[in-house]
Amino acid sequence: MSEIELKPCPFCGSTSLKVESKHNGQWSDSGTHSATVRCKKCYARGSTASSKAGKNIYSASEEAKNKAIELWNRRYLE
Repeated sequence: MSEIELKPCPFCGSTSLKVESKHNGQWSDSGTHSATVRCKKCYARGSTASSKAGKNIYSASEEAKNKAIELWNRRYLE
């Protein structure tokens, strides 16, 4: 996974976070990967990011995780 650092939870301030991901569809170029960030303390969940599997399902998984982290880190009221 990338070296993007996760910001603390905007709701409870916890740094106990988890990037959850899953593959939807068959393990082939027709499936998609989705990922989201979840706070382990208050269970807040960030936006879901997805990426088409294409030729390389592993790079699609990493791409979805990176997008999810970027969405989590986006703060509107700083």
